[in-house]
Amino acid sequence: MCVYIEILNFFHTVRSQLLIGHDLTLEMNLGKITIALLCSLFRPLAVMASACPATDLIRSNRMQLQKILCRRVDDVLDASHQDYILNDNDYLNISNKQGPVEQIRFLITSIITLGESACAKFLNSTLESLRSDLPDLARWLSDNNEKLCYLSPTPSHKRRRLEESTSRNARDLPGLDLIQTGGKVKPAAVIREEMKNYKLLLDEETRYVQDYGAMPGKMATLLKRFEDPVLVSYDRDFNLKECEVIAIGEEHEKLMQKAKINGLTFWQLFDPAPKSPRLVVITGIAGSGKTTLSKVIVNKLLTDCDVFSKKFETVVWMPLREYDNSPPLSLRVLFEKMNRCLADEIFSNPEKTLIVMDGLDEFWMPLDFSHACSDPDKTVNLETIIAGLVKGCLLREASIFLTMRPIALQKLSDVNVDLCVEISGFAKEESKSFFCKFYDDKTKMDMLIKKLKENEMLNTLCQTPVFCQIVAIAFDDDLKRTNNSATVLSTMT
Repeated sequence: MCVYIEILNFFHTVRSQLLIGHDLTLEMNLGKITIALLCSLFRPLAVMASACPATDLIRSNRMQLQKILCRRVDDVLDASHQDYILNDNDYLNISNKQGPVEQIRFLITSIITLGESACAKFLNSTLESLRSDLPDLARWLSDNNEKLCYLSPTPSHKRRRLEESTSRNARDLPGLDLIQTGGKVKPAAVIREEMKNYKLLLDEETRYVQDYGAMPGKMATLLKRFEDPVLVSYDRDFNLKECEVIAIGEEHEKLMQKAKINGLTFWQLFDPAPKSPRLVVITGIAGSGKTTLSKVIVNKLLTDCDVFSKKFETVVWMPLREYDNSPPLSLRVLFEKMNRCLADEIFSNPEKTLIVMDGLDEFWMPLDFSHACSDPDKTVNLETIIAGLVKGCLLREASIFLTMRPIALQKLSDVNVDLCVEISGFAKEESKSFFCKFYDDKTKMDMLIKKLKENEMLNTLCQTPVFCQIVAIAFDDDLKRTNNSATVLSTMT
């Protein structure tokens, strides 16, 4: 404050010396300069004088922010979650709101409710990360840069200066743990923390399945319900395939047991001998468990270091049926949308990366492999990137796990598939194990197994995992309605 008083005294002295001639114009100009200088000097004090400057800034610009952010509501929610502003419950609750306008309105209300620290983090971290994707947001941040400078945590412009300084001086600081990627130097601790967050979110996404036999919305742990399916080579004899389809009862069970002996488990899909495959394709009819197997592999890689002989350190989960018509982007940007450090991690160790693509036949656009993308930094349509990954034009050293239905395999006629495996389903032993995991009550399971033995066709249909689940739910429901009557499942209807 003493500095401001000294400046005022200085201007008063200058004014008294210059205005001896009573030049009115000069006096007015000097007055304007004085006022402008005072405003610039005291504006920071006014900002700092507010007890909650970040909260006040969001409140006063709420309508404008809602209008800007509702255009990329999913990215805003994801960034808020990754920055730990929203916890898992808040993230899910807001995501379930009706429409982007309502979601953003509820998000801003929640952030204001969380207090000054959350508001400051939202302004300086979350919104800053979206600056390049939203031109209107970039303009808003620039217009309010002066106010943002005095918020905590570290303002974005100061953070950028710090990163530039770190980059210039990295080689002069012995012992500083840094990783250089993409022309920038990032602290290794930051990358480790970001990748830890990424794996936690991915674990949450692939750990649970809908428990259709319980209350609506209740989830079951996937690994507790999962039963290893019988996997066989898709290139086996056509006559054998036909026999498997039409066979029923004991004849079908013999074929399934033979398939188990000659088949393989999903743990062997990326075995190194004689050569570890780059592209593994899993095929199977609807309900055979392709998506479930994909989720299990992703979750196992996140939680069990011994999967696939420790071949992979990074896993990418891409449920293709959920990918819609997105604007053109590059492969690097696609990974960065999943996590801001994921692209650096993948491109620095592509041979340690497994990309799991589920449901290629359900992807909204057909793939043209003759125009597959080969440049990870080139902005193209999403289907061109997917084609590049599958064909090996992009990330040639990475491994791809791809699922699709048999009828769609012809789409891969121009692609070198290293291993194609078909999910045959369950043998009797696997079906029984599935029912054992589904029911907590062993009496119910024994009753169901007994009923299935009495119905040969129903028993054969239970080779398909999804049909096992349908039968288990229907049987449980019938037992409740008939007071544990033994007459249920006596016919196919």
